[in-house]
Amino acid sequence: AFRPEGHDGYCMIHRRALETLLGRSACEADCLAYFEAHRPTFALAAAAKIARAALRTSENFHLTSRDLTRASEP
Repeated sequence: AFRPEGHDGYCMIHRRALETLLGRSACEADCLAYFEAHRPTFALAAAAKIARAALRTSENFHLTSRDLTRASEP
């Protein structure tokens, strides 16, 4: 979980979503390493979901593997 810039709620990503992106089972260390390596994509995906869903500033939400794939496409 992380707090997107300018948002008071938390953005959470399920381990299963990260496993989909990695293409394999993942432990906590694998998930954290993937997050750190792709932090800008997570930030873009979170901003897009906040805008698309018109989330309140304090609202918590989840990102799916689909959200992250959309954010990484050119």
